[in-house]
This record gives sequence, structure tokens and C-alpha cells, in this order.
Amino acid sequence: LMKGWMDKRGNTFFSRRWQRRFFTLDTVRLSWFKDEADTNPVNYLALGDVEELPFVLPNHTLQLKSVRKVYYLRASTLEETQMWSTKMKNALEILQSVPEFEESLRSSINS
Repeated sequence: LMKGWMDKRGNTFFSRRWQRRFFTLDTVRLSWFKDEADTNPVNYLALGDVEELPFVLPNHTLQLKSVRKVYYLRASTLEETQMWSTKMKNALEILQSVPEFEESLRSSINS
């Protein structure tokens, strides 16, 4: 659905600095990589674990709440942030429209 560079806020108590990552969004997950050429993601978020629709904050930051944590992602411009938000909402709507499909995808991702 979408790919590009964003900053992701560090997730430990001691490290709250922003890290530049390459993100890919497909119909089942948001993955992030250290480099665009990498084939193995640093980590990913299964879209089935998202509890709330993405919310755009000041400074073109996107807040994404999952069952485990809150993610903060920052694109270069407000327009890019809004585009990421729209694409994520579209993917979430697709997942929610077919619950049994979502459950089978979540099972395959977590195995």
C-alpha cells in the first residue's frame, strides 16, 4: 500500500530519541527497516493489533495505539503524515470488514 522514510520514537524508558527508519505498509502489517535495501525488518506491527485509528498530532507526528504500546511516527511533512494515516485507516477497514480473514492473518504472522 505504501512505503517510505519516517522517524520512529525510541521505545525504551531511557531512549526517547527519534530513529530514521524505512517503513512498508501492506494489508496486514506495518514493518520498519534500518535501510531501504534490507529484507528483514527491525520489527513490525500487525495491523490486527491496532486498537485505535491512527491520530495525527502536531509536528506531523502520527500516534498509533496497539494492544501492547503506543507508537509515535514522524514523516517529513504534514501531507506525508496524512497520507500514511489514510493508508493505515484503509488497511484497518479492510481487515475489520473480514474478521475471519484478520484472525487467520494474525495467526500466520505470529507463528
